Amino acid sequence: MNSLYLVLILIVLWIMGLNILSPYINRTKHFQVYVGALLLWKSTKNRGVMDRVKGKSQKIIFSKISVVIVFIFFILAMAVMIYGAYLGLTVKSTRSLSPAELLGLPGINPIIPIGYGIIAFAVSIMIHELFHGITARKHGIKVTSVGVMFFIVPLGAFVEPDEAEINKADPVIKRRIIAAGPAINVVMALLALFILVGSMAPVMHQKQPGAYIFSVEPNSIYSNDSLVGMELTSFGNYSGNSLLNLPYNSTLTPGKLYSGTFFDGSSFKNISIPAGVTIYSTISGYPAASSKLKAGSIIISVDNKTVYNLTTLSDIFQNVTPGQNVYVSTVYYHTSQSGTYENTTVGTVSEYQYYKSVDPSAATPSMKKVAFIGIEIIYSGMSLDSLSSLKQVVSGSLTYQVPWYGFLETLSLPFSGLTPVPTSLAHMYTTPFSESVFFIFFNMLYWLFWVNILLAITNALPLVITDGHQFFRESLTILSRRNKFAFLRNKKVFDNIIIGINLIVLLLFLLEFLSISIS
Repeated sequence: MNSLYLVLILIVLWIMGLNILSPYINRTKHFQVYVGALLLWKSTKNRGVMDRVKGKSQKIIFSKISVVIVFIFFILAMAVMIYGAYLGLTVKSTRSLSPAELLGLPGINPIIPIGYGIIAFAVSIMIHELFHGITARKHGIKVTSVGVMFFIVPLGAFVEPDEAEINKADPVIKRRIIAAGPAINVVMALLALFILVGSMAPVMHQKQPGAYIFSVEPNSIYSNDSLVGMELTSFGNYSGNSLLNLPYNSTLTPGKLYSGTFFDGSSFKNISIPAGVTIYSTISGYPAASSKLKAGSIIISVDNKTVYNLTTLSDIFQNVTPGQNVYVSTVYYHTSQSGTYENTTVGTVSEYQYYKSVDPSAATPSMKKVAFIGIEIIYSGMSLDSLSSLKQVVSGSLTYQVPWYGFLETLSLPFSGLTPVPTSLAHMYTTPFSESVFFIFFNMLYWLFWVNILLAITNALPLVITDGHQFFRESLTILSRRNKFAFLRNKKVFDNIIIGINLIVLLLFLLEFLSISIS
């Protein structure tokens, strides 16, 4: 049975069991069923932990800074959501996400590893709640209970400040208490990222110069040779790091077989593979899809001009007027000894027409003069990447080098299958101690970063179920004290603004959800 179904059955049984037993559980001294799905264990004896953690100092510097941090992450979260909604509405995705991928739950969401995910969520939520309590105690507000939250497994801790004292507190104090949770998540995320970039990444060194094989064209003669996750160290008269430029500057004869050397992290093997630009697939609705061109074929020439690499192919189409036919010569290898040569005439359209359909933001007027036949291409059937670049990506170093792009790229690693770092990729680096132990720490730090950022962004949004909702309310209350914003003292106006911002956030969520579901 599919593991997803087993998890769903377990969740259903857990919820049913809690609801059936809730009358008995709620009568116990320490346990309580919350919203029909969570089991809370509460204790009034361990409240002193807040005072021990906060220490004797009455300084409230962090609680003040936390307000600024939440404001920054509110702006960041809204920017990410608006940008995501824009991309969802304008760019056609090549893959739609499954319903499971829309839930941020370890074990259900396939991109979140169960082990790393549960530990990261438990630690992050516990510290999040702990700092709500510490900040409350810093401002002299009692904590009535502390406890642990279970959803089959422990999800984290929680604290409950005295409700009467919280209600009487000044909005400035309440806002600080609320902000402390998301703010400490930001601090934890940055700390985890700092250790990854500053301590872990520098001690990883590439074992062999070459190019990492990210994917292989499925119709190629070597698609069954398990080359994905290996490193290409030589091909024809190219070797080492020069292989990274092979797709763009190769002078190898297209369609000719050359010996390639592949490294799996411990041993080498040689396989003969053909050079040249390979057709990965044809695009439905465009000329190539209705021609004799097929996936796995290597382009030898176009209009009798030899296609050595991706650059020469692009140059050829730059000089073809859209609407004209082109003469394409290809070879398709059935085995390393047998190939079928094919000559076919293919119509063209403008490159602008294609990009206007799939990604309007990338379409430029100059594309109207560039011919397009509708093929996806890959050099020699292999997608190559730099191991030094991959190290920067998986360690989050891009966040420091190009902050906005790097931040989004680092957050999206789970969707690219790059975290936890695949074993095949991990084998390509030397580490100062046991490789398996090193990458357990490496992956744990990444997931602490990822989960803490997720919690910080989510709780910065003004939704009823998040800290951001109360943070936004208290901020408006504080703002209403100024004469310029006296209109906020009107309860109807105040409530309408709160409802309005909630609806905007929900609309952005809905736009992203619909675009993901439709694409």
